[in-house]
Amino acid sequence: RPFSIHSITGVVSLIGPLDYETRPFYSLRVQALDIGTFSHTSEATLEIRVINENDNLPHFINTLHTASVSEDSATNTPVLSLHCYDLDMDTLNISITAGLKDTNAFRISSDGILLVSDQLDFETTSFYSLTVQCP
Repeated sequence: RPFSIHSITGVVSLIGPLDYETRPFYSLRVQALDIGTFSHTSEATLEIRVINENDNLPHFINTLHTASVSEDSATNTPVLSLHCYDLDMDTLNISITAGLKDTNAFRISSDGILLVSDQLDFETTSFYSLTVQCP
């Protein structure tokens, strides 16, 4: 256990690491005992809630995605789905960080879908290599 209790003062101290993703809650049963001729005891439950910290990096489930899309695809045509996760359960916003040059051919929806966002022209650009980020 990551806690200790001082036998005289009753002060509870943290002596080990806590990790919300591993264990978000502790319930400790403590007992006080007097040293009288006729010993008396009392018990209590100490409940400790661990607060989550943003201590985990987000990750894409797949680091390489490939897709094909027709040049006559309408705006908002889905191209592929990007899946990013974070053990801290943070809200993740995926963004395109490179590869669009001077065009807005694609965008990423709030739920991680890569969408066509402008008219595509195969003769002008036949291949896109996009870099996406999951901050």
